[in-house]
Amino acid sequence: MALDKIKEMAKDAAGGLKDKITDLKDNIFSKEEDEIREEFKDTNTSKLQEIINYITDSTDIVNRAGFDISGLGLSIAIVPVLKVNFAFLKKISDEEREKIMEEVQEKKIMKILMACLFKASDFVDGIKVGNYKLGGVEVSLGLTPGISVSFKK
Repeated sequence: MALDKIKEMAKDAAGGLKDKITDLKDNIFSKEEDEIREEFKDTNTSKLQEIINYITDSTDIVNRAGFDISGLGLSIAIVPVLKVNFAFLKKISDEEREKIMEEVQEKKIMKILMACLFKASDFVDGIKVGNYKLGGVEVSLGLTPGISVSFKK
């Protein structure tokens, strides 16, 4: 009987996680998906270099958002994918988030990255993974954008 209760609790938790993942995807990419696709539709080497330079020149705002750029990567394919890795440093207040989002409102790539980081942070706050906490976030930008989160002790 106790085993059945545990199984039911696990099913409920998995269902809740699935809902949270769906909400995260809808909240992040429903608004910016077209912008990301447009930005990466005709991406060439010089355009990628421009985006990479822009991101690496924006470390101050990333740090103020509570993250650090820990790595960059490219997937070379028919349509390239830029991957930006962020290490989580600290949680910031809602007021600080709003200020940052206002500051990047006209900066398409940073607006998307900041939205992804904040949504990923909120997502992780809503789930429990033992004694683990948010370690980092990887944002993939291309025709099919994505977010990966990692946990650490």
